[in-house]
Amino acid sequence: MTDDQTLEQMRFLPNVEQLIGDQGTTFLNMVVNDSDCCPSRATFLTGQESHNHGVIWNSPPTGGYASFKNQETTLPVAMQSAGYQTIFVGKYLNRYGERVPEDRQVPPGWTDFHGLIWPSESAYYGSSFVDNGSVTDTSDTSYYSYEITSRVIDSIKKSKENEKSFFAWVGYQAPHALAGVTLKEYQADEKSILRLFNLDAYPVPEVKYRDTQKDLVLPEDPSFNETTILDKAKVNQRGALTDQDINQIGEFYRAAAESLRSVDDSVKEIMDFLKTENLLTNTYVVFTSDNGLFYGEHRFTTGKYLPFRPSRSVPLLVSGPGIPKGRVSKSMVSNVDFAPTIADIANVKLLRRPDGLSLLPELLGSDSLFLGRSIYLEGHAPQGRLILPFEGIVTSTYLYYVFSNGESEYYDLDADFYELDNLVHSDPDNPKIQVARDELERHRNAPKD
Repeated sequence: MTDDQTLEQMRFLPNVEQLIGDQGTTFLNMVVNDSDCCPSRATFLTGQESHNHGVIWNSPPTGGYASFKNQETTLPVAMQSAGYQTIFVGKYLNRYGERVPEDRQVPPGWTDFHGLIWPSESAYYGSSFVDNGSVTDTSDTSYYSYEITSRVIDSIKKSKENEKSFFAWVGYQAPHALAGVTLKEYQADEKSILRLFNLDAYPVPEVKYRDTQKDLVLPEDPSFNETTILDKAKVNQRGALTDQDINQIGEFYRAAAESLRSVDDSVKEIMDFLKTENLLTNTYVVFTSDNGLFYGEHRFTTGKYLPFRPSRSVPLLVSGPGIPKGRVSKSMVSNVDFAPTIADIANVKLLRRPDGLSLLPELLGSDSLFLGRSIYLEGHAPQGRLILPFEGIVTSTYLYYVFSNGESEYYDLDADFYELDNLVHSDPDNPKIQVARDELERHRNAPKD
């Protein structure tokens, strides 16, 4: 799992495409229920939408690791109870390790746990881990992906030596912006935490990849610096991007592309190891991101959260036994499907009711369950933020969502792929809008935990 990676950025991951996508299924319509790091990661662990698992933001009081309750019923707990060696390495839920000592325990369900500690969870050099309960500071010159990948391989070696099947979740922080300081720096000067909120910070590529993409041109689809936005909800209306904005977005984009090169190297190293150990024949491999990111689309210089395509759509590539090679699927799938799918593959019973579905039938070649599916979308920005809470629906043919102030947007995705024309504004009597409202109401009335 990468962090803040868009679907478009898969072009910087040739090893991932060759070793996972070409060997299995690539999904074109993979969307996240709540496009924010911590809610999305909690959804991976539960199969539940964020309003059900309760982690609805990245920081307290409504989000972050401290808000994740009932951890004794997560996916890793179910997998561990069934006899799996459960492995976690990398970025866990945001703010993991912030409170001492309660946040530095190994979360329930993990046999071999190596979680990055806040505030270094999105730092690229000098990371600190909780290695099975003990805090480990890495060298200031050691790049984070090396530390993660070496721990993953060591953990899988141990599971093989113990003759146990394994379930591993690996969280790389690229291409997220630099949003952390080292634990050592923070302990020496707590004011250093202010760097976490530097919105001009870029991803940090490994030294060998710096400036390798300096000539890369920022892609500008029709939604980039959108010409007309008066049809959108007021909270989405903003001034046109300046030349300085566009230059900064381009620099960020190039740094993100360079940072993904190390992820691509890491995936190859892990896949080569699995092949050498004769583990690929009975191992399923999933590649995805927690959420997307804006790069100037709809005049957003950065950020995510909103349900527009660059934010909600993420990569999903899956390979493994019985999965046809090189298949491309247009089915509507979501991150709520991860937990039930993994449990189905492993023949394990989940310990809480998921909102998602198992994708195993789809992966084995049947797409009839998913083509006409609607996915529930939500966002829970705290009061006082520049954005508002919302809920909505996306299908293969439309996007509809409603802000907490009652403003809404509807896009006909067949005719308007880039979501430029809000039909609630230009065609309010369109009967398709009422269909979408009814579908949203159906999701609202679904059973909730």
